[in-house]
This record gives sequence, structure tokens and C-alpha cells, in this order.
Amino acid sequence: MTPFPELGKGKHPVRDAGYWYRVAYERHRLSSVIEASAAAQTWADWATAEVDGGRIDGIDQAAEAHRAVVEQFSRELARRTDPEEIRRHAARMQGVAAEAGYWLGRAGRVREAVAVVESARAVLLTTRVQRLPEDLRGRLVRAGRAELFDRYQEAEQALDTAEHRGYDPAARLSPPAGTGIERVFPPERLAWSRFQAVRQDVGKVLGITTADEDGPEWNAADGRLVYLAAARRGGYAVILEAVEPRLVALPELTATRLDDAVDRFRNLMEKDIENGEAWSALLRWLGTAAMDAVVAGLSGDDLVIVPVGGLGVLPLHAAILSGTPLRHALDVADIRYAPNARLAIEAIRHAGPELPGSALVVGVNRPPGIEDWQALRHAEQEADVISTTLAGRSRRPQPATLAAVLAALDSTDVWHFACHGFADPTDPLDSAIYLADEPLRLRHLLSRPAGRQRLALLSACQTNVPDSRRLDEVIGFPGALMRAGVSGVIASLWTVGDTSTVVLMQRFYEIWLTGVNPHTALCRAQRWLRTATLAEIQPLLPGARATTRTGPPQGRWATQPYAESPWKWAAFTYTGA
Repeated sequence: MTPFPELGKGKHPVRDAGYWYRVAYERHRLSSVIEASAAAQTWADWATAEVDGGRIDGIDQAAEAHRAVVEQFSRELARRTDPEEIRRHAARMQGVAAEAGYWLGRAGRVREAVAVVESARAVLLTTRVQRLPEDLRGRLVRAGRAELFDRYQEAEQALDTAEHRGYDPAARLSPPAGTGIERVFPPERLAWSRFQAVRQDVGKVLGITTADEDGPEWNAADGRLVYLAAARRGGYAVILEAVEPRLVALPELTATRLDDAVDRFRNLMEKDIENGEAWSALLRWLGTAAMDAVVAGLSGDDLVIVPVGGLGVLPLHAAILSGTPLRHALDVADIRYAPNARLAIEAIRHAGPELPGSALVVGVNRPPGIEDWQALRHAEQEADVISTTLAGRSRRPQPATLAAVLAALDSTDVWHFACHGFADPTDPLDSAIYLADEPLRLRHLLSRPAGRQRLALLSACQTNVPDSRRLDEVIGFPGALMRAGVSGVIASLWTVGDTSTVVLMQRFYEIWLTGVNPHTALCRAQRWLRTATLAEIQPLLPGARATTRTGPPQGRWATQPYAESPWKWAAFTYTGA
């Protein structure tokens, strides 16, 4: 039942009701953040119920209403500066972009679906990792742009005034007409645009990238880019590889089933990582629910995936495809990931030479505070081997103290860290790589002037693990390092055994140095590791033996130790260019 009892008597009851729901949303948006969000959600829930009731007119209404939900959440999040407020608001924003994309796609507005998902993810990443600094006036004065601070304050005040002025629906909104919903551009939206323009000017002066609301212009020559998302009524892939984006419905990829898959995955990580049957079931579901459609028609091509929500914690590249013989998604495409398309485009544009010029190589087996049983056995050996492989192109600070590492960052275009690491989901800026004396935190890297590093390789534990409560945030090392100017990031989705990591990394560099793209080199190295025999592995790690949690392996594991162990070969992902 609608809150407007006079409705439903005209020729277009759904369209008319939608108009008044929008009026209610606009009215609340001028007075209360909470009420505006609630009004937008009420509008969206009503429109969804209309569609469920068989009233096809409700699809357009649902698309418009869910877009309003995303707009409201994004605008409010972009204006917040208190870290705790940002965390709370980001938690409330979970899933809203995926739902909006779903309904816009059903309405045939695929480009708008791309723009909504893209801008929402950009806002989340920007506000969580690169907030405008507290000492804004001081930094602008030091940059010789004191007048820009005055412009920023004026634009912020104008936006506050516009959003809280008196409401006159007759003067601001046109009644529904024609066959569609009339778009409205009230004064506060113009004030918001001016505020965003000034905010972006500030970002340019201070080296801070701010989010925008435009959809990306993807170059098909760079491969197939796919947004992959799950909504309550079904998932979808938006594929960019030609002039117009193409939407593929994925009915098995519902938000509920995705939540179940994430729970199963976390159970594997926490309790039973070597459960081959559970891994097989999970990877087969990823194949049938999503990746079969995503890789359809590809054969050795580049594929960039922008995973939305819980999909970002799952190894999509390891998904088992339908049919025989057994194939993983990685077998038919060189797969890499991106926090959003705009960062991927920027990384491609600024990526340096494919071969490493100079590399910072860091290896620490046992940093302070780590017990003997937690120490890495082969991290320093890995760093030794990589330094040798790169010959005169590597810098190896010993001991690898924080001061020594910071001093070497700017003069090298490849960073290789073989250390313990941890992605802090509650405060991404506290995510750390543990060095010989104290941690190298993400805030250290982001406080530097934006550089143009070719690759950061985080051969460490838990360096690409987002918060399970805020899976849409696309934070962690990869997204943040890309914001800091690193074109490509290799990081792990789960805690990795350092024996298989040493072998994988050596093979990666061997392949990369032949002249291929680094993301292609990682994919080839993972394929190789999956099928490698002990005879092929032992030259890379003398004394290597196949072992399992229960003792010496039997059968195929005795000759190809990682063939049936995705927890060994699939842990690392490539993000960026």
C-alpha cells in the first residue's frame, strides 16, 4: 500500500505513484540524511513489489529508485571526513550499487548500470583511502593556492544552504508526462556539481584523486572488461569489449547464494584449507554461476574482472568451467582484477616498460613479535633468488629496516616484499608489511608523492583480504597502491605456504623476463605450478618435497604436488595493468 491514498485512479497508476514517491524522496533529501535514504529505499521497495506483482511499469520505477538510493548514499559518504562515520556509512552502503545495476540493466539502461556501479566503487575507495587532509588550509597555502581553500569553503557552504532551503515541489518538479519519468535538476544538484568541481581542483593540487560519476571509456584492445555482481533476484555480468556494453543475466548468482559461497570459502580458510572436495564444490559453483558466461568465446585473451561485493574475496580465476576435460577459468584467459574500470584505465595509460628497470627486493623471515613457529622459512631465500635473477637491477637493503625501505621506494619501479603482511579491514591505512624493525604501513606509502611504479609484488600473507562486513569497499593493498600510482599489484587472497610461493615467484620472474606482460606472466606461472612435477620444482627450490597435512602424498600428489591443490597455486591475484 502506498502512502498516497489518492493514487491509483488515473490511466498510469504506477507512473503516477512513482512521481509522488520521488517527490517524497526529494523533500526528505533537503532536511534529513536518514529520512532521505529511507524515502529512497521505500520508493525502491514499492517499485520492486510492483514488479513482483506483475506490473511491468515498475521496472523503470525500480531502476530510478535504486539509482536514487545509490546517489544519496554516495553523496553523503563523499562529504564525510570522520573515519568512524565513514566506516558506519560504508557498512550501510553494502549491496546498494549491485541492486541498482541489476534494475537499470533490466530496464535496458546498461550504460547507466555501468556508471552507477563504477561511481559507487570510486566513492568508496576515495573516501576510505584518500580523504582530504585535515590541514587543508595549510597545505594549500604551502602550495601557493590559498584562494582555493576559500573557494572550497564557499562551495561547501553553498551546498549546505541549497540542501536545507525551503521546499517548493510545484516550483521544482514537473508532473509525470509522456512515457517515462522526467529527470529533475534542482538547485542543490547544481551546488553539488560545483562542490565536486572545487573538490577535484583541490585533489589535483594536493595529488589526491577524487571520484567522479562518469562511466568509463574502455578500450577493447586492452581485452574484455567485466563487471560481475550479485543482486537479490539474480546476478549479472556487464561486458565491455565493443562500442556498447553487453549485459548477461546470471540467475544462479543471487546475493543469498553468494553469501553462502563466501561463508563456505571462509570456513575453508579458517578450518579446513586442504579439503579438496569442498574446494571442488566451491570452484564448480563459481564456474556454473558466473565464470562460464564471463569467459565465453575467449581463448588466451586478456580478461579484466571488476568483482562487486563478496565476489571480491573469491578466486574467480580458479573457477572450474563446465564440460570436459577439466578446465579452470585461468586456462582460457589471462585474468586480472581491478577495483573499478577507471583505475584500470589509468594504470594501463601510465604503465611503464614491461621489463623491470630497477627493483626493491625485501625478505624478512621473522620480524619482531613473531614466534618461531610463525616465522617464514623461505622468505629471505626467495629474496636472494629474486635478486640474483634480476642481476644488477635489484636493491636489497639488509637489514630491511623501515628507514632503508622508505629510502629506496622512489628510486625503484618494482617492489618485491617477501614478508609477513596483514590487510587491516577496519582501517586500511594501518595495513602493514612487517619489516626487520617495524611495519611498513599503507599510510607510509600513500603519504609519498604519487609515483609511477610498474609493479608491487606482495609475496606475503593476507595482502588482498577485504573486510567481510564491508565487501564493497575494494580496499586492501591492491586498490590503495593503485591509487598511489602503482600500475600493477600481485597480492594474496589467503594465507599462503611459503614453499609454493617461492617456487611460484621464481617462475613468475623467469616468464616475465622473456618480455610478456607481468599479468600474463603470473597467469602462466600459476598454470605451470598446477601441473609441475617434482622434477621441475626441485631446481627452483632444492630439497623441495611434496607434503600434506597428513603426511607424504600418494598417487598424483607424489609427482604433481599442486595439481589438486588450488589453495597452493591460486592464492595470488593480479590487480591493475
